[in-house]
Amino acid sequence: MTAAHLVRHAAPHTRIAILDPAPSPGLGLAYATRDRRHLLNVRADRMGAWAGEPPHFWRWLEGRGEGWQPGDFVPRAVFGEYVEEIAAGTFALAAQRSITLHHLTASVISCTPGEAGYRLGTEDGGACMARTVLLASGNPMPTPAKLLRGLEHLPPDALLPSAWDASALEAAKASLPTDGTLFILGMGLTMVDTVLTLAGSGYTGTMVALSRHGHLPLPHAPHGPAATHPAEALLQAKPTVRGWVVLLRDAVRQAEAAGGDWRQVIDALRPHTTTLWQRLPDAEKRRFFRHAFALWNIHRHRMAPQVLDQITALQKEGRLRLVKGRLRDVGAQSGRIAVRWRARGGEEQSLRADRLILCAGPGYDFARGGSPLYTQMLRDGLLHPHPSGMGVQVAAEQTGLHLIGTPRIGEALETTAVPELREQAAQAAEALLASITAA
Repeated sequence: MTAAHLVRHAAPHTRIAILDPAPSPGLGLAYATRDRRHLLNVRADRMGAWAGEPPHFWRWLEGRGEGWQPGDFVPRAVFGEYVEEIAAGTFALAAQRSITLHHLTASVISCTPGEAGYRLGTEDGGACMARTVLLASGNPMPTPAKLLRGLEHLPPDALLPSAWDASALEAAKASLPTDGTLFILGMGLTMVDTVLTLAGSGYTGTMVALSRHGHLPLPHAPHGPAATHPAEALLQAKPTVRGWVVLLRDAVRQAEAAGGDWRQVIDALRPHTTTLWQRLPDAEKRRFFRHAFALWNIHRHRMAPQVLDQITALQKEGRLRLVKGRLRDVGAQSGRIAVRWRARGGEEQSLRADRLILCAGPGYDFARGGSPLYTQMLRDGLLHPHPSGMGVQVAAEQTGLHLIGTPRIGEALETTAVPELREQAAQAAEALLASITAA
């Protein structure tokens, strides 16, 4: 989307390169799925990709004549088709405006300053020179828990380190016994997607999901109630996590007394979250990430009601178990995987599984995330870890280097969903053009 804004506003003969190993730019992990059981977790009329145009996606859907309603949670694959259409239109507009727009299917592993900008090194040994650079890397892959590292003694297909590897997931399903057991680490939206894919494609065995907090993402209300407005009280209060939690709970009680619920309060905060976040001292931000982030995520990043219905049905049928605890260790036992965890209250539990799949959320600690690009840029001082402990920030002396999306989580908190990203894309394009002009 940043490239789409650049093509609209850049001068003729500007050269733009999108470096992305995916065959189609813009889909990322979320929208590359072709499983129509994977739904958006934002209603259609709020998912427009263009800044200032939330209904743009809904108008595109109307043009298809498929009967979608504005409040529907549409399959992510359909949103992917929408993004691909915008990408195709962007390449066509670039040609009309005499702008060079390339999609280079390459993974960038290094970024180093040069005489006239930056040198980007790619995994295949290539290089690209750029006057200005935007890091738009999306959600980093989760870093496997330390206990899962070095388990060479496990059968080669026993561990699936990424739930997003569709071919590995399909191979695991095909080789699992019909009465088998799949153990899942994580209980967020990635776990939900994985469970729906497996159950919907014929796997009839048991799935056991473990997380430290034991919370599923909460569902959207069927008909999106109007938001109430608690932001004013928070803006006037002393910026502390504990104090804001008290005020939020008061606002929820008031909403419930008026016939509403907590969703109205959380949704009313959305336009103000970044402003509130930036008022917090760094110590309070670190406290939030330690103690409140998981709870915030299940309230803020919700799932479609029909998805919850499917998950609930699988639980009632005994095909899905959700357990709360801390993983102790994983080992091999009689050709299967032996998993031990400590449940709440200190009781140790265990089971034997046929496969183990990692469904943890994104790894927001870029300093430890294992990405060659971020590791190099942090080591060389182009980026610094954010003081909150999450995300990164550009070193003050690095002009022409910009961030968008998840890397900015420590700075903005709300920086992973389309309603925020579409505005960031327009702002990033403006900053990139300003960098080129200054150079």
